[in-house]
Amino acid sequence: MNHNDHSNNDPRTTPETHDDQPPLDEMLDAVNQHPMPLERRQAFKRRLMEQINKSPDLFIVRREEGEWQDFAPGIEIKLLHKDADTGAETTLWRVQPGTEVDAHAHEMDEECLVLEGDLEIGGELLVAGDYLLGKRGVDHPVVMSPSGALLLLRSQPYLGG
Repeated sequence: MNHNDHSNNDPRTTPETHDDQPPLDEMLDAVNQHPMPLERRQAFKRRLMEQINKSPDLFIVRREEGEWQDFAPGIEIKLLHKDADTGAETTLWRVQPGTEVDAHAHEMDEECLVLEGDLEIGGELLVAGDYLLGKRGVDHPVVMSPSGALLLLRSQPYLGG
């Protein structure tokens, strides 16, 4: 197979095939040499084609993937994405009931979406579906979660830069 041939769009023969990995045709031939029940072979082919057809421009973190890290008493954070250009992180925050975060400012805008539970800030109670934008350089008041919360934040790095 010529890896430099760009004349067709067959995903098995595109130039994205890595030199250190066998081409898909060779892998399929190897698999076909071992008898496999038809149902299992069809399921294998379906899963393989799903992987091939996935866009390399999509990055998915499944619920069970990633690692929750202790951040402060009553708060765990899971990193979902770090923007290489800006340093901004997209994180999930799991906040235990009654947990408070002292007043502070941010080096960049902080966006917060309440996914579950509630969050109190500056006399305002935010609940699931509410959005908060904390502007860069502006002190924001103490934040507290009366009953606990799951938050989606996009902001400056919190987990060691």
